[in-house]
Amino acid sequence: MIKVRFCLLVLMTILLFGLAACTEGVDDASQPAATAALTRPPAAPSLSPSPTAFQQFSYDKFIDALGQLDRRLRVEQEATYAGYCLPQPGRREAILAFTADAENMARTYLEGQPLAVYVSVSDRAADYPVAVLNAAVPVETERLFKMGFDVMGWTDDCLNRVVLTVIAPAEVEAALVAAGESLPPYVELVAGSMVTPES
Repeated sequence: MIKVRFCLLVLMTILLFGLAACTEGVDDASQPAATAALTRPPAAPSLSPSPTAFQQFSYDKFIDALGQLDRRLRVEQEATYAGYCLPQPGRREAILAFTADAENMARTYLEGQPLAVYVSVSDRAADYPVAVLNAAVPVETERLFKMGFDVMGWTDDCLNRVVLTVIAPAEVEAALVAAGESLPPYVELVAGSMVTPES
């Protein structure tokens, strides 16, 4: 009986020492990983900029914002504003033109604004403000109409001109000479059909 108890005591002692050894090994093995996790430097932030209001301008929003700026300039800078040009319709790109003080206009109306990403100011001074051109369209079309010519007119901001479309420009020019009249320097005659989609 004594031998049995002694054997059980020895067996329990061996088991306890073995368990302690295993536990110690597990703790020692996991300690470097835990320490590494605590001392590991944080991941470097991404260098890619997050989307901003500037980058999120859809083409429709671009056109809407450009139209608002155009209307504002026609009122506030009527004497010098010459309109805007879309070099390639469908792209978010526009060029504003002024007859004078273009650099100051760029600072005043574009600096720090979302449109500044897409809109620039021409460094070449325009010849005529858009207000003058727009006012000339009905005057010149009416004059040629009274002379018996079919005519369509509009303002071309990219060319900074009034464009009058007639069937035969040479006949119009001859009629003007015969009447002792001439077109303003900012009016251009071009040949074209008078047929419109509505007709």
